[in-house]
Amino acid sequence: MTDIQLARIMDTMAEGVFVLDSRCHVTLWNCAMEEMTGWSRDAVLGKPCPDLICVANASSANIPPLDCALLKHSDGKLAVSRVECRAQTRAGDTIPVLKNARVLLDHAERAVGVVVTLTDLRPLRQLEQDLAVMRHDATPVRGLGRLVGSSHAMQQMYSRISPAADSDITVLIEGETGTGKELVAEAIHGLSARSGKPLVKVNCSALSENLLESELFGHAKGAFTGAVKDKVGRIGLAEGGTLFLDEIGDISPLIQLKLLRVLQENEYERVGESVTRKADLRFIAATHRN
Repeated sequence: MTDIQLARIMDTMAEGVFVLDSRCHVTLWNCAMEEMTGWSRDAVLGKPCPDLICVANASSANIPPLDCALLKHSDGKLAVSRVECRAQTRAGDTIPVLKNARVLLDHAERAVGVVVTLTDLRPLRQLEQDLAVMRHDATPVRGLGRLVGSSHAMQQMYSRISPAADSDITVLIEGETGTGKELVAEAIHGLSARSGKPLVKVNCSALSENLLESELFGHAKGAFTGAVKDKVGRIGLAEGGTLFLDEIGDISPLIQLKLLRVLQENEYERVGESVTRKADLRFIAATHRN
C-alpha cells in the first residue's frame, strides 16, 4: 500500500489521526485533524511533533504524556497512552477529546514512530447536557435559593448549578450586569457541602488595587499608613466556605498572580507579613465581560 493510498483511507475516518516518524516529525495528518484543530496538513507535514497541548480534565489526576515521550520510553515495548483530555486548536480554543497514542515497531521491535487518534467528545458532552435538561424538564424546578422561575431557560440554568454545587471546582459565572450572577453564586454555595460555612462576597471593581489586596488577603499592623491593627482578609473570613469574587474581570495582573497562588497552592500572605497561611475555601467568580 502506498503512502497516498494510506492517506486517502485515513481521510475517510471520522476520528482525527496523525502519525509521527522516529524523529517525531509529522508524516500523516488526516482531514478530521484539519477540521478539529484548524491546522492544515500543509502546515504540519514534515514539521516537528506538534505535541498538541492536551491537559487532563479537572476530575482526572492523570497527566497525558507528550506523544514524543512515548518514543523515548518505549524501550522496545509497545507503549500506549489513552487519556481523556482537552486539545488546543489553532485558534487557541480547547476541545474535549479522547486521545489514543501507540508506538509503531518495526520487525526488529524498534520504535519507528507513533500513531495518534483524537476522538472529538463535544457531541457526547452536548448530549449529556441535553439529557440533563430533559431530566429537569420532566420534573420542573420552580426555584433554587433566591432564584425563581420554571421556564425552559431557568431549567437549563438549574441543571448547570446542581453539578457545580456537587464539586469544589472553581466556577466562573458570566452574564450582563443585573442578570443575577450573585444569586447563582448563592445557589451554588447553598447546595454545596460548604453551605454551613460563610459565603463571603467581594466586589472587585469597587476597590483600587492596594485596597483590594488588603481586603482579600488582610494586612499586618503597620503594613501601611492607617494600618493601626492586624486585619483578617476576606480569604481568612471565608475559611471553610466560599469566596465570591464579583467582577473578577476588573482585577489587576498583580492581584491575579496573588490569587493564582491561592488557587494552586492554597497559600497566601497578609500584606506586610511574611508568614505563609493555609486557605481552605472554594472560589466562585463572576464577570460581565466577554
